[in-house]
Amino acid sequence: MKKLKFECILITVIGMISIGLALFYENSRMNIDRTGLWVLVGLFFTIVIYGIVRNLIRKGADPYEIINPLLITFTLYSMMLPINYLVNARSLTSAYVMNPVMFQYLIICLIGLMGLLIGYYSPFARKFVSKLSVPIITNRELRITGLILFVLGIFSFATNVASFGGIGEYIRVGYGGQRYIIMREAFAIGTGLDLIGISLVILMLSTVKDNKKAWFIILLLIFLGCLTIALLIGHRRILIYVLLMAFVIFNYGCYPIKLKWFIIVGFISYVFFFTYAHTRSIWAELGVIQGTTETFNFVFEHPNLLLPFVGGEFIPPAQVITEVLGDSTFQFKYGLSYLIGLIRILPRAGRIWPEALQQLAAWRIDTYYPGLAKRGVGFAFFTVAEGFVNFGHLGVFLHMLIYGSIAKFIFLYFRQNHTKIFTLLFYAAFFPLVLFEGIRAEFGQFLWSASHTYFGPLLLIIIFVKFSSYVVSKK
Repeated sequence: MKKLKFECILITVIGMISIGLALFYENSRMNIDRTGLWVLVGLFFTIVIYGIVRNLIRKGADPYEIINPLLITFTLYSMMLPINYLVNARSLTSAYVMNPVMFQYLIICLIGLMGLLIGYYSPFARKFVSKLSVPIITNRELRITGLILFVLGIFSFATNVASFGGIGEYIRVGYGGQRYIIMREAFAIGTGLDLIGISLVILMLSTVKDNKKAWFIILLLIFLGCLTIALLIGHRRILIYVLLMAFVIFNYGCYPIKLKWFIIVGFISYVFFFTYAHTRSIWAELGVIQGTTETFNFVFEHPNLLLPFVGGEFIPPAQVITEVLGDSTFQFKYGLSYLIGLIRILPRAGRIWPEALQQLAAWRIDTYYPGLAKRGVGFAFFTVAEGFVNFGHLGVFLHMLIYGSIAKFIFLYFRQNHTKIFTLLFYAAFFPLVLFEGIRAEFGQFLWSASHTYFGPLLLIIIFVKFSSYVVSKK
């Protein structure tokens, strides 16, 4: 009851802040200086820090509740651009050049934050979750599911390797535009390494539950080999997503991981992967050992690049908002991107009708960076920007409201059935998607990754295994 009361009060306060922001926006959007921009940035951080601290000190709180890391990733992808702008502004005069656009950008991000929090703390997800059942999966069925997914992953990986003319060429190409051009034009089924990594995590879970240590070690070695290939080809997403899935599964399904160790490992991982983004083009050429050495050498030579607002991962997705705000010819999409996202999950739909099924990320490249697509260059499309390009400021609020509700549903469905294997796999599959894919990319990409790689194949195999077990039991 106290928790429900707190959430109602929190939603009311957030709603009042939203109304205040709207009034503030209408009255002073052209008269704000650099100090005012810092105030808005500070307001954003205050709300986020308060929300995370309140979640952590709450009695019986789960430090890994999805809203906590979600607020962190949302802050990184939304606030690094304005901080970069404010830090690099040489004077008040230069700061005024883009102040109207940057002010609108900050208001849009604050509206998105309000929508995210209201959506997460609203009662809609709780009511929906209570009506859902949970499939019961035995350890044997878990093992069979993992094995089938592993075979599919090997087959998918083989089609990827064949597209490059062999494993040697697959690795040699490394990271860059050439890899994307080959993959775009080739007939390859799935991404291979993702499926193999997911299946190995599932199989390792089954060996832990069956107390088969020898098999666990063998699977762990194969898992590390899979991650090594991903490192060499510069596929950072596979590394991060699969490792996060492994963390969720082993934290909740095997051995709870203390928060302090997660923070330590998380900081080291941030240093490595954030720097790896600048060096991954050399890994295929230098190999794992020298590639690791060069990556950490890069850290010592360019320590400023560890600051998230300097550049790299977090700024390009968000820049699309300033691009749209500065485009006098821009016209709203009125929900078209959501419709395209739903249609694109159909097999080969994007190849059959590519012009009509153009995602926002492709539209951005064609509109603001013509010619880059042919070179295999692309940018992600910030989730808040999708809400804005469809329905303006109201679209931002509704988009993030729904996104927050989805995040809460995913957490509650797992939390209320945390002893069940199915909900553990469900939460593990969606945890990295919600934190990264859903923030740095558009709805269609989030839905495609969930349906084609991280949860869709897993769900289909579970249904197949359960049906097979039912048929066998009836004979």
